[in-house]
Amino acid sequence: MMSEDADLQLISDVARTLVALDEIDDLLSFRLPYPPIAQRTLDRIVLTCLVDEATPPGSLPGLVKWCHERPLLKWPLDLPPEVFSEKSLLLDPSSGVLTELCVELAQLAGSRSPLGEAAAIMNDAKPGLARQENQEDYCQLRRFLIDYPVLDNEVMRQVGFTVDVGRFDELLNSLYQPASARYERDGGLISCRECGDLMAPVGDDDWSCEREACRRTGREEIGRIWLASENVRHLPRRHRQFVGGPARVAIRLAGHPALLAMPGLRADLWPGFGEYDLRITTPDDVEATVRVVDWHNPALLGMASRESGDRQTLHVIPDYRIDQDPNYIATVVRWDGGDATRFCSESEVIRRIQDLHRKGGHGA
Repeated sequence: MMSEDADLQLISDVARTLVALDEIDDLLSFRLPYPPIAQRTLDRIVLTCLVDEATPPGSLPGLVKWCHERPLLKWPLDLPPEVFSEKSLLLDPSSGVLTELCVELAQLAGSRSPLGEAAAIMNDAKPGLARQENQEDYCQLRRFLIDYPVLDNEVMRQVGFTVDVGRFDELLNSLYQPASARYERDGGLISCRECGDLMAPVGDDDWSCEREACRRTGREEIGRIWLASENVRHLPRRHRQFVGGPARVAIRLAGHPALLAMPGLRADLWPGFGEYDLRITTPDDVEATVRVVDWHNPALLGMASRESGDRQTLHVIPDYRIDQDPNYIATVVRWDGGDATRFCSESEVIRRIQDLHRKGGHGA
């Protein structure tokens, strides 16, 4: 799909370049040699500009400046206005961190099954847990990652008294990364009170959470404060966006009072070592599988869903996405080209499960 549209593929490669640079450490710190994709993408952008008689960015820092200041529809590319808007940027204009849109573009272009990314990211955890053949341990690890998106030595000591994390040591060391200097101000780091992840400095005295769920719902408040010298580590960006956010929604659904009130209904989180986010089983053994998909851009989500080929699983979109864009699901379905009933909001999936339970003769 992406390969059929050269300009969409090119802007996706720009997004992949930003993600690659971000994973090195700092988008504002450029060191030679650049990652191969960065130089290739810069060359292609320059060539495209020259063909269109537009002024190209003169260097990789110049390209990054474009991503920070220039909305995608103002690039010398033929990008679909039904996918992007005048506000579509690859870097946040206030904090300079990757936007959710940027990470989604990179994921869509770089994966054969974009919506299977949660399981793919957690693959590093599977071998160590599979040796124990224990689904319960896997779920405990997933909950640990949600509860503690940021770690320091003190947190590890405190958690060690209540949770046996010793068997996860190797996995945690492979999953968590040292906090980048981009999150520091005056030798300190701050977490978001809502999601617990690090916030980025904005301006002289403000902070911003990268998660739209926190910004859009007005829950962007300062949480814990660390010194930069405290060996602070946090989960990588793709995990935070494609695993952590959806996992919070899955936990919320599994513990919904309406589901807990249904006699004999079972809600299993991350069955099959994370094959799905949630599996619902009625008393007469009728099953429904749920995958939570929390994407900024509904058109890109539709493309990702079409690529995945998963036509049986319910794809649940957080309510806050629907609240800010009532046409969100319609846009997803249009770009997916499939069955509209596969997509629903958090509220709607609860109603569907209630209907499923009643049809089995287990409710009023």
